[in-house]
Amino acid sequence: MGRSAKYYTYEVKQAAKREQATAYRNSEKGKQTKAAANRRRYKKATAVSPAALDDLPDDLVEWADRPVQASFTLHGTGPLLGLWSPPFRFLPPDQDPTARTAVNVWDGTTPPLWCAALGSFQCHAVLAAARDCRKLWMDSDTPLEELEIEVQTEIAARVDAWRALRETWFDESEDMDARLGLIWGAKIVCMLADEWDYRKEGVDVYKDVLRAGEMPWQLMIAQAMAGSGEKR
Repeated sequence: MGRSAKYYTYEVKQAAKREQATAYRNSEKGKQTKAAANRRRYKKATAVSPAALDDLPDDLVEWADRPVQASFTLHGTGPLLGLWSPPFRFLPPDQDPTARTAVNVWDGTTPPLWCAALGSFQCHAVLAAARDCRKLWMDSDTPLEELEIEVQTEIAARVDAWRALRETWFDESEDMDARLGLIWGAKIVCMLADEWDYRKEGVDVYKDVLRAGEMPWQLMIAQAMAGSGEKR
């Protein structure tokens, strides 16, 4: 349709993500977040089964409950607000080098359409991440402790990035992109923490929740589709 789409195999995407994650873990910030994750892991191991969401900031959980808009008629890549690459810091759409074309296409649209467009790109990223988690978390050869450290490290980094954005953004009537970054950033954290809680209960429990369509990302997608008037 005028532009050739660029597709990546699952293996290529996983290799790129591993390279990004390794670089982040080896950075000073990555070492700090991993140490924090290890401290939380120790605390969780010596406590009485605390829920992962108990450790999250109250205001982040509140932001995660806010509704989102998404248009599932959109396909392809677009600005992801910096929420899908370590260290997960907010990146305005016009500064995203991988989505300049998409930004230009939607430039000048009404706020609801712009929110729906950005929401669509986030939903596609959520689905891709959920698929990657299924492949990794259902692999019985991967120790649960190893997965725990990876998940807690990511959650710690995401919370840190979310707090950094929240502390520099005060007026809800301005900077719609930052507002969306706060909402989606909070949702991603809470969905990841919730989904990991299911996985810790065992692979069978994890599979049952998936089959029932009760995984956090499944419920979020269903709600977003209902809000947009679209059907599965």
